Amino acid sequence: MKTKLYIGILILLLSAPTLIAQNFTDNFQKESINSRPTHWTSVKGKGLITELDGKKVLKLDRYTVLKPTINGQDNHYLGNEFTIEFDAFFDKVPASTRQYYIINLWEGTGVHGENDKHTDPYMIFRHGINVTGSIVNRKRIKELEVLEQVWRHIKLEYAKNTLKIFIDDQLVHQQPNLFYKPKMVSLSARNANGRNGITNFTLIGETEKNLTGSPEICITEDLIIPTTFQVNALVSSKDLLWENGKTLKVSFLDTPSNIVKTNIINYAKAWETYANIKFEFIDGSDGDIRIGLKKGGSWSKVGTDALNYPEDEQTMNFGWFTDTTSTASFRRTTIHEFGHAIGLKHEHQNPTGGICWDWEAVYDYYEEESDWSKQRTKNNLEMLSNNSVGNATAYDNKSIMHYTIPNSITSCEYSVGWNDQLSEMDKKLISNFYPFRKPRHTIGPNIYNYNWTAGWDSVEFLYQGGQTYLLLLKSSTGDVHIHKMRGDGSVGERIFDKKYSSGWTSAKFFEVNSKSYLFLLKQSTGDVHIHQMNRDGTVGQRIFDKKWTSGWSETQFYTVGNKTYLFLYKYQTGDVHVNRINSNGTVGDLIFNRKWTPEWTTASHFKTNNKSYMFLIKKRTGDVHINEIKTDGTIGQKVFDEKWTQGWTTAEFYRTNAQSYLFLLKLKNGDAKQFYITDNGQRGEIIFDNNANWTSGWSHAKFYSVGQNNYMFLLKEENGTVHTHIIYSN
Repeated sequence: MKTKLYIGILILLLSAPTLIAQNFTDNFQKESINSRPTHWTSVKGKGLITELDGKKVLKLDRYTVLKPTINGQDNHYLGNEFTIEFDAFFDKVPASTRQYYIINLWEGTGVHGENDKHTDPYMIFRHGINVTGSIVNRKRIKELEVLEQVWRHIKLEYAKNTLKIFIDDQLVHQQPNLFYKPKMVSLSARNANGRNGITNFTLIGETEKNLTGSPEICITEDLIIPTTFQVNALVSSKDLLWENGKTLKVSFLDTPSNIVKTNIINYAKAWETYANIKFEFIDGSDGDIRIGLKKGGSWSKVGTDALNYPEDEQTMNFGWFTDTTSTASFRRTTIHEFGHAIGLKHEHQNPTGGICWDWEAVYDYYEEESDWSKQRTKNNLEMLSNNSVGNATAYDNKSIMHYTIPNSITSCEYSVGWNDQLSEMDKKLISNFYPFRKPRHTIGPNIYNYNWTAGWDSVEFLYQGGQTYLLLLKSSTGDVHIHKMRGDGSVGERIFDKKYSSGWTSAKFFEVNSKSYLFLLKQSTGDVHIHQMNRDGTVGQRIFDKKWTSGWSETQFYTVGNKTYLFLYKYQTGDVHVNRINSNGTVGDLIFNRKWTPEWTTASHFKTNNKSYMFLIKKRTGDVHINEIKTDGTIGQKVFDEKWTQGWTTAEFYRTNAQSYLFLLKLKNGDAKQFYITDNGQRGEIIFDNNANWTSGWSHAKFYSVGQNNYMFLLKEENGTVHTHIIYSN
């Protein structure tokens, strides 16, 4: 049986048989905007020339299918060695995985070709590659991960039966011993947020010799491999899971009877009890999951892989449902296929299972029962590698995602009966993949505005005796103000007004033995003062006065167990110190001394799940590290390492109702985002994004609480503008 090819936006790049090396180059410079390209034939879609970033490109609309015409031929053109290169445009996107180009190599003339031999799709992102299915590779190059628009040079090299793929000359995929001979290439693209286009397309390579005839492109459809081919479950892949809490729209491309439709809807919702995901069944064909009722097998695309296929193509099929189908069959088949639809793979292929298949008996059984070829049977039953699954749990032979296994097809008297409901492990583990959310505490509306004098460059909040206080300091003049905060979160009366010497660049509150202290540091000179705070929120006597080396740019206080520590970092040199704080509030022994890379602009401490972490970000490059903090107060191993967009000037953590959050802000454009922090210290899902709708210039963001309510304080150092936002739960 032949399977039907599903690809989002497809460009078939086909050449012609000839006796000489074939070179083909097209940069579209001689083409007119909005015209059809001269050397390309439209199979489907418009395929017009457009301009992106000042360059003429071949525009890739959704579902466009194009192929080049070379010497009047358009197939069987790749030879024993070839190189394909092109420049791909990546638009500005909210997430680097939202746009990619898809490359397929084919032995045949259009679909799976002769002997169904083809590669799995190579999904080319701006910063790496995804290869799924029989071969798995998810390589990422962190320095290439940007969200702004960018061009990438893509290159494929094939020689001596080995395929290599490069992005900007960096090798991202190498596949030796390719199991067939490529004869053509297809190129696709997908972008949920912007534009796609290629230019400078070049093909260099020896073509097939002594070929006769021109086989037709043949797309047939029979029993499509139940995405059992691409899957396996409680066993899942993170790359295929939907966003937690998402409502998936489900539509029917074929019209079911009332009995069939009711059963599908009812049993699909079995997952909703245990997973934070919803199915909304809608009229029409515009669904994330699109159900067909073509006779034959039942199957489903796996998770977000459904996004890679045209909106008029089904992503799930129920091939034997009728009004007389048994309740057990409705239940187990529907729950199983919707398990695939939310990203789960087959449990009998679990790497931790190790089923003792009698493969000759297996092949005979599935050939007789399902008319499957050996390869198809192997794809559906063979144990997957650990690398091919992102989340493989302990093997569960009661899982709804497990095939029935008769004793006759195993070599060790092993069998599994029909599983027609969710197992206890299914219920537990799907709730881990899609956990129900805790209440979200996001940035609410602006409730108070103030216009103060410019120059305030240190902002800190103090909690003492059930009262919240606000400290403001100007390094340029030495002015220090302390205000008492009112019960409604607004800024109240000024209770402290002093002029210290200028140059204090860091002001931090910390607590030891239930007493509060104010730490002051001058970056330019290394002067350090520590004052004890009075019960009324005013600054008390100085208890510590030292002169350290200059250059300390970041300071953080944190508590581990019942001990308090001081973290210091130098922007210019990368020096890192951690000192223990004595019980009397003075700075004690140096317990950690390291040299890190320079230019970390922000260091912030946070806690989650009773563990402490240090967060670091570089404004210039967007590099982000999170290190755990050990129980002795020293900085431990790195647990998070990513490259985000450049320009983040503020990173603040706050915690409420046992949940930690990260708030990011860019001074230059007002862009602000808020994230969950997971229990293992990682950045979780985004829960607030202002889409750069705030004005620029916000230099400080601090979170504070008054009574049971939480607030955010924003300040512009350049002009003294202050906004206060409430934090609300939803």
